[in-house]
Amino acid sequence: MTMDIGAFEARETILECPKDQKIFSSRQLRSLAPDKCT
Repeated sequence: MTMDIGAFEARETILECPKDQKIFSSRQLRSLAPDKCT
């Protein structure tokens, strides 16, 4: 079941590995909103 909650603003905090600069982000957030969506 899904629920329409209307527009919302999301902010993501990402982690960058200091050794190899790999970026870790939220898969759950990406599934809710496309990259750089407005």
